[in-house]
Amino acid sequence: TYNLTLTQGLLTGGSVQFRDYEQYLQQNALTNLVNPAVAPHMDISIQQPLLQGFGVHVNDRFIRIGQVNLKASREQFRSQLIDLATSVLNLYWDLAGATDELKARRQAAEDAQQFLADTQKEIAAGASPRSDLPVAQGQVARTRQELSIAQNKVGQDEALLKAALSRMEDPALEAADIIPLDQADVPENDDLPPLRQMVATALEQRPD
Repeated sequence: TYNLTLTQGLLTGGSVQFRDYEQYLQQNALTNLVNPAVAPHMDISIQQPLLQGFGVHVNDRFIRIGQVNLKASREQFRSQLIDLATSVLNLYWDLAGATDELKARRQAAEDAQQFLADTQKEIAAGASPRSDLPVAQGQVARTRQELSIAQNKVGQDEALLKAALSRMEDPALEAADIIPLDQADVPENDDLPPLRQMVATALEQRPD
């Protein structure tokens, strides 16, 4: 006995069914006039409700929901990618600014140290009073403190940028120093479109 059934649903709410049924019989009796005997049967049935559950929009709602969810997932991924790239760029420019600040603090510390040495020479030569020495020493101490703060800021920004660039533990990356090669230069002329146009573009292309 062979039995095959194929069913296909329709967006209108109906269904089409094809059925193939076949019996095959072979006996060892000599009195059978028809041996072997085959009895095939095939039929097609179509069912379509006309009231409850009828209509394409009723039955393809899950397909439309799936298409909306697919588009939402794609836009969510684009939003996460934009946020990731933006955060990495912001961390890079924070490190670049901290590096420039460190250079300025290091130069200020060197200048303060040179000023202290010159003040000591002038006091030893009698050209300046000894009351100028505490002022120079205080300036050296202040610039050294500012230099230490700037160094810690650069180290923190480097650690944040390395964590954003790689999620895996890499001793070579942890030991390496990140040296920014770009500087935040302010252009003389801003060739930007009008504010309303930029806002309209942002609203049109935003992932959400």
